[in-house]
Amino acid sequence: MYAMETCGLTHRFGGGDPVLRNVELRVPEGSIYGFLGPNGAGKTTTLRLVLGLLGQQEGTIHLFGRPLTGNRGELLRQVGSSIESPSLYAHLTARENLRIWQLVFRCPERRIGEVLSLVGLSGTGSKRAGQFSLGMKQRLSLAVALLHEPRMLVLDEPTNGLDPHGILEMRDLLLSLNRAHGTTIVVSSHLLAEVERLVTDVAIISRGTLRFQGPLAELMARREATSFITFDSGDNTRALEIIAAGGWTAVPHEGKVRVPALPPEEIGRINHRLALAGVSVHEITAGGTRLETLFMDLVQD
Repeated sequence: MYAMETCGLTHRFGGGDPVLRNVELRVPEGSIYGFLGPNGAGKTTTLRLVLGLLGQQEGTIHLFGRPLTGNRGELLRQVGSSIESPSLYAHLTARENLRIWQLVFRCPERRIGEVLSLVGLSGTGSKRAGQFSLGMKQRLSLAVALLHEPRMLVLDEPTNGLDPHGILEMRDLLLSLNRAHGTTIVVSSHLLAEVERLVTDVAIISRGTLRFQGPLAELMARREATSFITFDSGDNTRALEIIAAGGWTAVPHEGKVRVPALPPEEIGRINHRLALAGVSVHEITAGGTRLETLFMDLVQD
């Protein structure tokens, strides 16, 4: 079942051109779903529609297999979210901020301590949220989203403004939530390299139009299709003969020998075969289309 599904989602502001055009998302339940695109691509507008923060114009939205229409309140109670900058009371402590939301969500008071521990803010004591670092504010915002034990988290740029250590902490926390609790997580971002380390599935949007959707492995396979390994040896003509004789596809390229991308163990076997034949290998390099290049090709018109 899909945790989130949209069909023909289209939206305009002020009667102008559509900022979203027939967006059809399919978020598998239990996945970590990366919603990627350049700034201004339509990511936040899509998420605001899904969360009921914008009025729906065209298309349909389903959460957990049910339409987001008359049962909005019931469905949205199963979703936790953090959209754009964290919304916190700067003059209150982390616990006091969560106490307000605990009353709103009508969840057990014990959840305050549980989520503070989960996001690593148990020791903040009387420190006010206004004194928190950006990373701590992001974690407190995540604690608010987790307070009512949602089945799905929707996070808009959760690592925005974080330093490398903060990004690593946020990534580990989201992975833990997904693996330990089965929480479906939707993460919007424009940082491909970071999301690549986190997600199981991915959608890429540009200018309000979905350009790709599927498992991360499928996107990676597109990259692998254009990747290669280059061998440079003391005798590249002989190296080409030896590699080809071993059953590998090999071609000469700029005085070296190129083979399609291979697993590390296969590269090791080729190197070993060349060494046994007395051909010394000077360099083995990997090349091809980077994932960032593939991303740019998808988002450009």
